[in-house]
Order: sequence, then structure tokens, then C-alpha cells
Amino acid sequence: MMDKNIKLFAVICCALILLSVCFVFVGCKKEEPNYDVTLIVVCQEVKDTVGTPSGITLESWKVTPDTHYLDIERDYDGKGYTYFVYQYNMSDHPELSDVWFLNPRVKLVAGADVFVQSKYTKEVEHGKPSENYSYVSDRGVYTKEINVNALPGLNGRHLLLTITIR
Repeated sequence: MMDKNIKLFAVICCALILLSVCFVFVGCKKEEPNYDVTLIVVCQEVKDTVGTPSGITLESWKVTPDTHYLDIERDYDGKGYTYFVYQYNMSDHPELSDVWFLNPRVKLVAGADVFVQSKYTKEVEHGKPSENYSYVSDRGVYTKEINVNALPGLNGRHLLLTITIR
């Protein structure tokens, strides 16, 4: 009877020791840091009334992590334009700071939504509600919000584009 109690006590002690060792290793997981995101915002002429980009970049802006507003002005020419994030990079990453990644939505690759981009809102006069547009074309002041989701490895950020067509 005594031998059974000693064996039972030894099995319980071994189980507790193994459980303790498992908890130690679980707590040792190294947390991956998040990195700031630099964006390349481009302007492309639209090729249809839905606002599909033409694929030909007319202008581009490098937007650093400390920039939260981008003001763009252009003259009215009767054409439609769209502005969106084309590429991004993790500017403070120790190994990938020189690598530019293509926005997954540019080639319609399935994956996590890194960028949430609103439609364009146009300022209107006389208290009328603003409307949402797929692209900009007429004279006026348009705004568009771009948000970078805080995904593993990326710090979230917000960018407000203001496009003025004179």
C-alpha cells in the first residue's frame, strides 16, 4: 500500500514539474515589433465611369509616417482621376527598409486588407449633404481617407487626402 502511495506521489510530482516547464517555455515567446509604414500614393486617370484606374501613373507622392495630411491641387481638364496607395514599405524595419511592397489590392491578390480607402467626399455649398464619388473630375474640393490597419508587424496610421480641382 505504501509503495502505491509513493508511486502516485511521484507521478503527481513529475506531472507538476512537466506542467511548470511548459508554462516557462510558453512565456518565453519573443514578441515581434511593429513598424511604421511609408506610403506611395499615386494619381491615375480613370478609364471608365466606375473609376477603374488606367494603370498609368501620372503623379506620385511619398508619404512618410509623420505625415497625416496630403493636399493636392490640379487644374480642371474634364478628365477623371483616382488617387490610391500603390506601394508601401516599413521604413524603420532593420532588414526590409529598402523593400517596397505592392498594395495587394492593386493586383487584386487575396489577403488581409492592409489599406482601407474611402470614396471621395466633395464639399458642397448651401448646406447640401456631401456626396460620395468613385473618382474626382469636376471642379471642387474632394477628401479621401486612407487608413492602414494595425496588423501584425505594422503600426496603424491615418492619412487624409484633400484634392482641389481648380
